[in-house]
Amino acid sequence: MVITLCGSMEFADRMLSIGSILEGQGHQVLYPKYTSHYAQHKSIHQSIKEEKTRHRNTEDLIRAHYQNIEKSDAILILNYDKGEEKRRIGANSFLEMGFAHILGKRIYLLKPIPRFTFFREEILAMQIIILNDDLNKIGVDDHGQAHGT
Repeated sequence: MVITLCGSMEFADRMLSIGSILEGQGHQVLYPKYTSHYAQHKSIHQSIKEEKTRHRNTEDLIRAHYQNIEKSDAILILNYDKGEEKRRIGANSFLEMGFAHILGKRIYLLKPIPRFTFFREEILAMQIIILNDDLNKIGVDDHGQAHGT
């Protein structure tokens, strides 16, 4: 299965780890552009934040990641806790979920839907699959049948 990873680039290092696990399971993984760069330079957070803004504006990163989603069978939202926000789904991740939904892709959440979010009902309407941190559930339907691996 081809899976596009989505989530805050503050977790780029975790994104690479999850991707490595998925690749070990036989999946092909597509990452947001610059994921490796952000993971390597996490300690210089403020300059990376400025760099991310520059990249987003000059390179149309939203459109580039949309193209990854088009090539995928599914997306996986890495909704880790971010500051005070538990299981955060940010604006870009929500946008990517919308793209995936319109394109008929499977949408996986690593953790449950945040309890307090403005778009909870919209997320539920997308028929997402909550993994509860169990990556082995990817590609398996409700009857235990594997798909797309």
